[in-house]
Amino acid sequence: MVDTKYSNEDKILLQIAQNVSEDWFSDNPLLRNVDNVNWEILFEKANHHKIFLLTYARINEIIPDKYKQIYENRYDFIIEKRKKYISELKYIIEVSKRKKVDFILVKGLALSESIYNNLYERDFGDLDILVSKDQTSRFCDILSGVGYKRSVTNDGFIPFDEEISTEKGIFHEYWYYRKVGKNNLLIEVKNSTSAIPERLIDQFFYNRDKINIENFEVDTLDITHNFLHLCANTYSDTEKRLGVEHNVRLRDYIDVYMYI
Repeated sequence: MVDTKYSNEDKILLQIAQNVSEDWFSDNPLLRNVDNVNWEILFEKANHHKIFLLTYARINEIIPDKYKQIYENRYDFIIEKRKKYISELKYIIEVSKRKKVDFILVKGLALSESIYNNLYERDFGDLDILVSKDQTSRFCDILSGVGYKRSVTNDGFIPFDEEISTEKGIFHEYWYYRKVGKNNLLIEVKNSTSAIPERLIDQFFYNRDKINIENFEVDTLDITHNFLHLCANTYSDTEKRLGVEHNVRLRDYIDVYMYI
């Protein structure tokens, strides 16, 4: 049962989280009367919790005409950007193979395939690339060679041209971006993750499986280490400082549930 202290919009998202694999909404009392829902708030909350795609897939047929466009525009934007990410990843894989640079894809697109078996149902914002320290600069050279610029932030896309340093300060990744059409694409290159410290990362990096993403193969974490990383990432995103500042996101818990 969802506690009545939550708003109707919160209840809808919590019910999606609880019944993500079921056709629950067709007879949902909250949605029998569309006036029960503040559709603008639902839109904002679905994006905050990073479950917009899941939400849209389940409610798009009953969204009132007044709000259809804002939902459709957001959906179309995400899908267009997703297709560009897939195309970019395929090209980066081809170049990396030619140059014999090894990397694995983590989080984001990898989880869309391995957990949801659907590249277009899980929200994510970038490509997360895990690479060994001794190949980091070579991989970053590949990104530069295919048009990516180094950035000092992961959201403002402030470029700079200095050579890459092995010292990253308080951060654990290098950010690279490229503008493709109307989309800013972001790739995070990392030697460890916010969830897994550097002293343990080799256990994850060298225990891997292959997944197929639209007819091309890419390495990712194996089933055990994927699950461990999901659990650690959920903890990091909810209990550590940055997670607390961003507030809880339902997507992390849905990921763990879907994996189990």
